[in-house]
Amino acid sequence: SGATPVFYLRSDATEVAGTTNGAAITPAVEPAGLAGKLVVNGSGSVNYAAAQVGNGVYFLNCCSNTNNAYYKFTGAAVGTIFGSAQGQVSFYLKSRYNLAQRETASSYRSVFDVRDDNSANHLFFFQTSVVSGRLVLTYAVAGVSHYYYIPQGTEDAVFGAGRVLQVAISWQAGAATLYLNGVQVQSVSYTPKTANWTARSNFDVGAYEYLTYGGYDTCDDIIDEFTVGPPNP
Repeated sequence: SGATPVFYLRSDATEVAGTTNGAAITPAVEPAGLAGKLVVNGSGSVNYAAAQVGNGVYFLNCCSNTNNAYYKFTGAAVGTIFGSAQGQVSFYLKSRYNLAQRETASSYRSVFDVRDDNSANHLFFFQTSVVSGRLVLTYAVAGVSHYYYIPQGTEDAVFGAGRVLQVAISWQAGAATLYLNGVQVQSVSYTPKTANWTARSNFDVGAYEYLTYGGYDTCDDIIDEFTVGPPNP
């Protein structure tokens, strides 16, 4: 929208103090009180590769929590970034798979996940998966989940190996809108859940935080230019 973001992650190596577990993450724009760190379990790794703007980040390995990696931000300031009444998340996602490879790899790939004080209350997230041969985008806004199926036969043209998909999710006045490559593809209504933001709130980039067990379904597609701010006018 051109408005000043409340959170902006370039997703390149300059924002991270190292590649080992616990390395501090400092996004280009973030609210005060937000703590970011790199989580690395076992043989998991954080990696950087050419994306839409410079480099983006991807993580190995999907899909358990024993040998993976992801970014984790914590604190009540997560609620400053993700307001239930209105907002917009946008990012580029560069695919490392074609549809057949993605189907064989199975499981979800989680681009981001946001929880409040309740470890089971996933208020915002975005995931890719293949269901019955169809490429599905699953996302949540203010605690309400929605699904969008990429038109059958166009999956590799839209998000095949090496393809960059621009994603934006905008919400306001009880309506959530999904844009792909700048084109509106879905608009759905939602009734927001009441959020309780505390020091235990978390926001993962590249994983889905499952209860108290850590991040799962890490994203091995390349995430770039992750921005949260006001919705499009």
